[in-house]
Amino acid sequence: MTATGKVLRCLSRWEYDLSTEKALQSDVAKALTLEGIAFKREAWLNIEDRVEFYLPVGSIGLEVRLQCAAREIYRQIERYAESPAINEIILLSNTEIGLPGLVKGKRVWVSHAGKCGL
Repeated sequence: MTATGKVLRCLSRWEYDLSTEKALQSDVAKALTLEGIAFKREAWLNIEDRVEFYLPVGSIGLEVRLQCAAREIYRQIERYAESPAINEIILLSNTEIGLPGLVKGKRVWVSHAGKCGL
């Protein structure tokens, strides 16, 4: 299984506290830790952009967003995709959003927080 597949499987099996973005981030950190997936929190990609989780195996950026406008999320994903440090991006959100499979040449995956753990 690929690194991305392992992360997506991990994220889909967890039940999240969706009360705040910080609570969701804490749950994601617990899930990744329990699965033995290495990560760095709040990783700066450049002077302006910081991804919530950077997973060095696979160079994956994992962004966590709650109740956010789809357009704002897409713009953020575009900025992350410009980073040479990122090969793939995973978005975990309770916002219903359809993203293209590729953004600026980087593979993008979406995991819906409200449907996880079911």
